[in-house]
Amino acid sequence: MRRTLRHICLLLFPLCSLAAYGQMRDSLLTHYLGVEGHIGYDNLFTRSSGLRDIGGAGGGVGLLYKFQYRPWRFQTGVSLTSLNSLSRGEWSLATPVAAPYPTMTLYENYRDVRYNRHALSLSLPVKAGYRWGDWTFMAGLRAGLPVWQTADYSGMRETTLMDEQLYDPFAGMPNHGLTSVPFSETRTNTMGFDLAVEAEVIWDLDKYLAYHPKKKARGRNRRKTFRELLHYEVSLFVSAGVLNSGTPEEPLNSFFVGGRFAVFYEFEHPKPKKKGKASSTSKPKSKPKPKPKPATTPKTPAETPPVVQDTIYYGEQVITKGEAVVLHNLYFAVDKTDVLPSSREAMDALYTFLADNPEVHIRIVGHTDNTASEAYNLRLSKGRADAVAQEMVKRGIDPSRLETDGKGMAEPVADNSTEEGRQQNRRVEFIVL
Repeated sequence: MRRTLRHICLLLFPLCSLAAYGQMRDSLLTHYLGVEGHIGYDNLFTRSSGLRDIGGAGGGVGLLYKFQYRPWRFQTGVSLTSLNSLSRGEWSLATPVAAPYPTMTLYENYRDVRYNRHALSLSLPVKAGYRWGDWTFMAGLRAGLPVWQTADYSGMRETTLMDEQLYDPFAGMPNHGLTSVPFSETRTNTMGFDLAVEAEVIWDLDKYLAYHPKKKARGRNRRKTFRELLHYEVSLFVSAGVLNSGTPEEPLNSFFVGGRFAVFYEFEHPKPKKKGKASSTSKPKSKPKPKPKPATTPKTPAETPPVVQDTIYYGEQVITKGEAVVLHNLYFAVDKTDVLPSSREAMDALYTFLADNPEVHIRIVGHTDNTASEAYNLRLSKGRADAVAQEMVKRGIDPSRLETDGKGMAEPVADNSTEEGRQQNRRVEFIVL
C-alpha cells in the first residue's frame, strides 16, 4: 500500500509543479472546481475456465479539480463508482477417490453458474489533455480501491461416482450426496487495488447551457455573477485495468466505458488595478481632447456619456469614427480561430462598449504576421475576426451591428523579422463605422 501511495504522489508532483510555474508566469492559468456524474458499462474480466464474462451497468459521482493553461488542461479529483459484473458458465471437476476404492472417480458438474460481483470503488484520476475549440482530448491513469464488495456464487451441482469396473455411474443417491442440488455462496475480498489507463473526449457545452446576461453593468472591473462562472461539459471515456485487481486464484482486470456530465465553477482572476496611463493608440488630432475642469474628478468610463458627436469612449480611451482600436489580451489557439477562455477580459471590454453604445456599428478586422502563405493568412485573419463577432452575438449583440474582415499580413505595424514585431502584427482590431 505504501508503494502505491508513493506512485500516486509521484504522479501528482509534476502537475502541481507545473501549476505553480504557470501561476508565477502569468494570469492565463484558470482554476475550476466541479462535480460530475457518470454511467456506463463495466466488466471485471476473469481468466477462469468455463466462465463467460457478461458485465453489467455501473455509475457514480465525483468531485473534480482542473486547471487550464492556454490550450493545455490537467485534471484530478476523487470519485465513488458502483461496479456490477456478471459471469456465467459451467465446468466439471474430477477427483480420484482414495483407498480402498482406487478405481473410483468423483465427478462434480457445475451447471447454470452465475457469478455476480458488486463493489463500491473509490478512485483517483490524474489526466492531462489538449483543447481544440469546444473539444478536449485527455488521457492518464486512474487508481482505485474498493471500499465495499461482495460476490454471489450460485448454480446447480451434479455429483456422480464412476467405477472403472462398472458400466453405469453411481448417481441419484441422496444418502451419499450423489445427486443434483442447487448451491449458493457469498464471497468477500475478491478485489484489491486497481490501476487503469483512461482516455476521455470532452465536449464543452457552454455555448448551449452557460448563462450570458443580456445587459451588463458598465465598467471594466465588474466581477461576474455565480451563474456566469458556471461551465458545463459532457464526455465519453474508456478505462482499462492494467494490473490484476483480483486474487491469485481469481485474477481480474477491470473495464469501464461510459459517459460523464460535469458542472464546473471557475475561480475568477482578480481584476488588475487601473494604471494612471491607459494603454491605447494615440488620440485623434482632428478632435482634440477637451481640457478637464480643475476642480472635478475625471469621470470613469461608466459615468462618461457614451457618444459625444463623433467622439466615443472605449474604456478609458477616446476614439473617433474610422479609427482602428487594437483588442489587447486577446488570445487564440495556435493556428486556430478559437478564442481561448483567457481572453475573457478583452471580450468583456468589447461587449461593454457595444452595450453602452447601442447605435454604434463596428467592423472587426483580423491581422497576421508573414510566417505563412498569403492565402492561408487571409483565411486565418478573417476566421479570427468572425470568431470575435460570434462571441459578441452569443452575448446578445445584434449581428447587424457587426462586420468582419481579414487583412492577413498586408498591414503590419511592426517589423516581421523579429519575434516582438511578429507578435504585434498578430492582432485583431475594430473600427467604428
